[in-house]
This record gives sequence, structure tokens and C-alpha cells, in this order.
Amino acid sequence: IAAAFDDLRADLDEQITERMSETRQRLLDHFDEDVQARLRVHRDLAQASLDERGRMLLNLTRQELGDDATFAPDRPRFEYHGAAARGGWYSLDWKAADAEGLVFYRIDHPLAQGIVEQARQRQLPVQHLAFDYGAYGSSVAVLEPFVGRRGWLACSLLTVNSAADEQIVVLAAVTDDGEVLDAEWCRRLMRIGADAEGTPEAPADLEPAVTGQVEGHLREVEARNGRYFDAEVCKLDRWSDDLKIGLERELKDLDAEIRAKRKESAVAISLADKLAAQRDIKALEQRRNRKRRDLYEEQDKIDEQRAALIDGIERQLRTTHEVQRLFTVRWSIG
Repeated sequence: IAAAFDDLRADLDEQITERMSETRQRLLDHFDEDVQARLRVHRDLAQASLDERGRMLLNLTRQELGDDATFAPDRPRFEYHGAAARGGWYSLDWKAADAEGLVFYRIDHPLAQGIVEQARQRQLPVQHLAFDYGAYGSSVAVLEPFVGRRGWLACSLLTVNSAADEQIVVLAAVTDDGEVLDAEWCRRLMRIGADAEGTPEAPADLEPAVTGQVEGHLREVEARNGRYFDAEVCKLDRWSDDLKIGLERELKDLDAEIRAKRKESAVAISLADKLAAQRDIKALEQRRNRKRRDLYEEQDKIDEQRAALIDGIERQLRTTHEVQRLFTVRWSIG
């Protein structure tokens, strides 16, 4: 009986596994792609193992390198044979790169930086991009209501000069009927494959949408700078308080010594002992007076240093910004 059961289980095991896999895939097809990513399940497992930034870098690299690289069909790696960097295999998976002796390819690698700068400097004409949502293969909830609709999208580079210089990609879009779409919607759209369908007429006025996105990013920078300023001022206040408390403690110790000497003088029997105690009291009072002067002087110095440091932080946090339009596209979703 046991042998017969094992034979039956072996016969059915493959069928059960196949049916479970099919059911699992049908279920996933109804999930938004972000749910799929959280479950870490995707038809293309190599791509799913990369975060969004990694996928964007890989796609940009594939586009920019062209014939200078051969890309693996099933893994996030490529063989580079151009002249801009060392030849050989590059991998976006650091574990695979480490295990196989490949070059770990990341955004701060010189080849990647050169590619990004090359793409950023390219002058791009206004283009109509027809996004093929039906061929994407995953559900994107925020895009589904816009299938069959059209609009405009602008991509700009916001450069902020502040405590730490930073560059932010600003995405803004509008539909033909005036609905403003946020940056997350734009990012989802840009994941989908598209065909260029010629140069459209003059674009709609995207400046209000772009300005709204830029102002939002600048508010974030301002809030971050405000938190940094508060933290630095708090450090200065603690430093100032510690110095003042130290000087005040020394004054209290001297006051205690003077009181002790006065008691000693009061109970002394001989005149010599009384005179000696008074001389000690006078010396301690002179030290206390010097300490008081030192305290006032140190407080003034501390306040001056604090003001200078705050002025320095304020200059450091002074913010300027510049916006550079990278490209404008007419979009449609089919």
C-alpha cells in the first residue's frame, strides 16, 4: 500500500505543482505591480531583485551604451567593450559581482556617472510617446483610469545649493482636459514601454504644474534645513550651558570655602589663628572676585561665539536653486 501511495504521489506531484504555479500567476496578474514587488514575485525575477533606481540605471545604460555593450537576457549584467571604462562584465547585483569577480555597477561608478551626464546634456525635441499599457504585463492601478487618454509630461532637473547640494528630478504632467498628475503617476508611466510617434504641435502650458512640484521640493529642503538648524542651535546651547555651569560651580565651591573659614575664625582661640583665618578668607574672596569677572567675560565670549556660529549656519543653509528642462513629451496610453 505504501509503495502504491508513493507511486501515486509521484505521478500527481508534477501536476499539482504546475496547477499551483498557474493559480499563483493568475492571482498575481490581478495585483498592482507594487504589490508584486512587495511579495518579491515577478515574471522577471532578475529585474524584481533590483530596486526602482537599479532598474532605471540598467535601462538607461542599455539605451546609452548601444553597441558598446552586450546585455544578459536573464540577469542584471552586461559585458562592456567600449573605450570609456574597463572592459569586461558589469553586474548590478553586488552579491553576484563579489562571488564571480565582476565589476559591481552602481550609480556612483564612473561609467554610470558618464552615462547619466551624457543623457542629461542631450538636447531632446518634443516627442509624442504612445505608451503600450496592454503589453506591460502588470497591473498599475493609478494608470488604468487613464488608458485611452492623452496629455503632456515635463521632466526637469532641480539643482538646489544649500547645506548639501542636491539634484532632484522633477516630473509633472497634465491631461488634455486639465487634470494635474503628480510625480508618482509620472514615474509609473515612465516604466511602461512606448513608441515614438512623431513631433506634436506646441505643448500645453506645463509651467504651473512644474512650478508646483518645484515648490514642493523646496519646501522639503527648507524643512530639512530647519531641522538641521534647530539641532545645531541645540548643540550650541548645551555647550554654552555646560561652560557656564562649570564656572558657576567653581564660584559656589569658593563661597563654601569662605563660609568654612569664617566659622574657623569665629571659633579660633588665639589671635594668631584668627588672623591666619582672615588672611585665608581675603585670599579666597579675591579668587572669588576674579572668578566672577571670569564668569562675566566667559559668558560674553560664549554669547559672541554662539552668535558667530549661528551666523555661519545661516550662511551655510542659504538656499539657491535652478531648474533645467530635460524633456517634454506628448503622451497617450493605449
